[in-house]
Amino acid sequence: FGHGTMDLNARAEEQAPQASWPASGAFATDLGMRVADPVIALANQLQRLNLLLIIQRQRHAELLAEVEAINRIQGQCLQLDVGGTVFHSTKETLHSKGDNFLSMVISEPFRSETKGTGCTFIDRDPRWFGSVLSYLREGLAHLPSVPEQQDQLHREARFYGIDALSRLTLRLPYVLTFPMWNGSGCGPSVFVYDSRGQFRYRQELAYHNPYQGPPSNTISSVRTCTQGQRVIALLHRQAPSAPSLAALEPSADSSGWKWRKLADVPQTRAFQSVVSLGRRLFLLANPDPPTLAGGMLVLGPDGEWEEQPNMESHRYDFTTCALDQTLYMLGGRDTFGNYVSTVEQYCWPLRQWSRRPSMRAERYLPGAVAWNGRLVVAGGFNDNDGHLASVEEYDPEQRQWRPLPSLQHP
Repeated sequence: FGHGTMDLNARAEEQAPQASWPASGAFATDLGMRVADPVIALANQLQRLNLLLIIQRQRHAELLAEVEAINRIQGQCLQLDVGGTVFHSTKETLHSKGDNFLSMVISEPFRSETKGTGCTFIDRDPRWFGSVLSYLREGLAHLPSVPEQQDQLHREARFYGIDALSRLTLRLPYVLTFPMWNGSGCGPSVFVYDSRGQFRYRQELAYHNPYQGPPSNTISSVRTCTQGQRVIALLHRQAPSAPSLAALEPSADSSGWKWRKLADVPQTRAFQSVVSLGRRLFLLANPDPPTLAGGMLVLGPDGEWEEQPNMESHRYDFTTCALDQTLYMLGGRDTFGNYVSTVEQYCWPLRQWSRRPSMRAERYLPGAVAWNGRLVVAGGFNDNDGHLASVEEYDPEQRQWRPLPSLQHP
């Protein structure tokens, strides 16, 4: 019986369903994952909060710096009495464009007496001082629409030593020259226009010495260039008189233009052109028989003449243009009368001539101007096309010519 009981118990154990228990390793992994998920989420949240705290601290530091800057500016507020009108500004504004008259006036070594009023007095016209302050604050020039008022603002900018504003308000002259007698009976003449295209001055030079007034020996031809606000004229008279240089300058009160003699040229040669390079004036001559040497003279700011090396090629009736510290001789005719497209460059610092790529067309007396760091050559004449309307541009860095849209009329 006992044996049977044991058999029944064994049979019951075999027939009873078996409970499923995980292994010890699997149980530990599952428990670890359930515990790790909240920990990772908490760590991520802490990381986000820490990053937000760093951003808030940076923003706080920026706001604190802005407040300190505002307080500093308010503490530096200055009062300037310009011609009886009080203006308010700050040291930062007056120093914004570098050293100038205003920054020196408010500096400690040169601080002007305020005499109890709290204002630094400046004996200038107050009408234009607002424009000066506006430029110092914003870097923008609000130019008057009336040319005479722009000239007045230019004088104020020069007085205060604000060079950038002075250049912006400078109205450079444009010159139209009839260099010699033509078929219509018009003799050598100079017409001056300002940068707004307004006519400013006209002088027929055929029988007058422009810087002395009364009639003189006949002026046979004139060549011109501009140097700042003045016009430079190279005047040729009938042989054996030597050429001379004269300057046509606006009068101090902007009421007109006046001639002033600069110098007599020390040679009697036929100079083809005059060109300004900084404060120096360069005179370039046509080839002179029998040597066919094309000479060049330079008039320095000290009034002394200096002879320069001759061009490599012999050419007549060329056009001269200045760009940076170099001169360019463009086109003209060779000694056989053929029209040429060749170009020569004279580097003033090196005192050296060199050849440059030829223009795309042969050009006799073309127009040339330096613009945006490049040379633009227009018009002229040659045997094949007659009067030219084509325009081309030279890039000194690439040493290449490229065509531009043609003129409407040759």
